[in-house]
Amino acid sequence: MTDQIKLLEELQKIDARIEEHRQAAAAVPERLSSMRENLQRVENLLAEERARLAEAEKYHSEQERELRLEAEQIQKAKSKQQQVRNTKEYMAVTRELETLRKMSGDREEEVMKMIDAVEKSRASLGQHDVELTAMRQQVAGEEATARQSLAEMELAVAESRKARDALVARLRPDVLKAYKQIRMKRGLAVVPVRNGTCQGCNRTIRPQLLNQLQRGSELHTCPSCMRIIYFEEAPKT
Repeated sequence: MTDQIKLLEELQKIDARIEEHRQAAAAVPERLSSMRENLQRVENLLAEERARLAEAEKYHSEQERELRLEAEQIQKAKSKQQQVRNTKEYMAVTRELETLRKMSGDREEEVMKMIDAVEKSRASLGQHDVELTAMRQQVAGEEATARQSLAEMELAVAESRKARDALVARLRPDVLKAYKQIRMKRGLAVVPVRNGTCQGCNRTIRPQLLNQLQRGSELHTCPSCMRIIYFEEAPKT
């Protein structure tokens, strides 16, 4: 039975490697999905920033157009002021001119503020574009690395499965069946008994069972955790 236990140990190692590769491969799409979602979120934020800049530029253009119109109106009011013939008309045109100048001055101040805001927004957008480009390159690099890793893991799993099939062919059907059932329930199916203690559940093994394990003539399971157990010499200190 000792040879069967050794085969089971090797089978368990292979199954552990296959499971490790499987979990690692399963984690790759999730990690890439998270990165793509972050990238999409940044792209959306940048699109909103571009839209705000476009609105600001449009508003700035409208204000400059209004400023030009007001300048024309001021010139007309000045010309009109020079042509009036009485005090009443002169005062009315003067009030109109003052109002236009006040509106034009306020608008010019608003235009100057808009110029500053638009310039800052353009600079910010330019920096964010650079950062987005770098982020896209990073995601593309991660995707390429992930494809390579997945290919390597698939190859490793294929090789492990080939080695597993060779081992399974050497195992007794009843031993293999017991291993599969225990592994399905417990995960770890084969454990040593060291210093009289099961290494799967840390419970002490009865002396009679311990003697049977030392003989290695039969397949035994731990009475507590039901894992397949075998005797292992305690390391010498």
